[in-house]
Amino acid sequence: MNAPLCHTASEPLAGFSLCNSTDVDEVRETVGKRFCDHRLARRSARGGFDARFNHVQGGALGLGYLRYGGDVEIEPGHLDTFYLLQVPIRGKSEVVNGPDRAVTEPGTASMLNPTRPTWMRMTEECEKIMLQIDRITLHSMVERHLDLTLSQPIVFDSLVSFETPGLQHWRRNLTTCVNAASAGGLFGQNNRVSQMLIEEELITGFVQAQPSNVRHFFDKPTPEMTPGHLRRAQNFLHDSASEPVTVADVAKAVGVSVRSLQLSFKKHFGCGPLQYLRQLRLDLVRYELQSAKPDQKIAEIAFGLGFMHLGRFSIAYRQRFGETPSETRRDCGGRKPSQTV
Repeated sequence: MNAPLCHTASEPLAGFSLCNSTDVDEVRETVGKRFCDHRLARRSARGGFDARFNHVQGGALGLGYLRYGGDVEIEPGHLDTFYLLQVPIRGKSEVVNGPDRAVTEPGTASMLNPTRPTWMRMTEECEKIMLQIDRITLHSMVERHLDLTLSQPIVFDSLVSFETPGLQHWRRNLTTCVNAASAGGLFGQNNRVSQMLIEEELITGFVQAQPSNVRHFFDKPTPEMTPGHLRRAQNFLHDSASEPVTVADVAKAVGVSVRSLQLSFKKHFGCGPLQYLRQLRLDLVRYELQSAKPDQKIAEIAFGLGFMHLGRFSIAYRQRFGETPSETRRDCGGRKPSQTV
């Protein structure tokens, strides 16, 4: 059995409510402004209708929660500018995207390709988490990742099954993203570094795991980076430890493909380049804590090295070093025991 997508006690993304209405026209207009113009119709005049729509926009990604509280049909036609992944957390949904038809419920999802016409039906009890992905960003990110020029649109299989290990792992990342966004830990002006990293991880992770017309490229052998390339990548990460950095930035600086970079880091260091950078930042924070002046705050050190969320930083620090940042500082005589993070 798959665990629930969201572990928040309240409704997902409750702090980003855009619509709570029993008026079909109002709901259609509000949802259409975030996605695209579409036809929305109740399948029965005798059924209920009590819609709720929450949505928060990042850079290339948008996260949404949607329920209609009634049995409805939705016909947006072509999405054109974005892909839309729909993950039911309750109830069932039927989706037709071009020649593909998918019936989804918790444990599965549907991926709507922007180049194909779409029709959907949601049952009265259906609730969904939706991940909106900018089409141009996804295309260019895959090209950088593979170091290829793709002349045709990327088209995914419409049915997404979370039974495969790759998609199970990806789904856990999506769950973390939804829960963090619901708690205010992602999306917004104060979380740009975290936002950029999670967006890249979600997009590339899904492309690698979900069947599509580019999936076979990821199965081909990838040349390993030379020791010189690997050293330059390490130097770039060390020089950029306090800056917002993506995998594509590192690959471009070193002159290799994103895929080659990731596989080489995994082989030599047991982790990806961004995980390597995170560990490096934690090591640098520990060094700063042991060397800083007594009046320098832990938060200033953490923020200066790219940690935007102090709670998650403190947890990661303790997992790596077996003590809290405050305990490290106290042992060095720099701060009083009562001052904590």
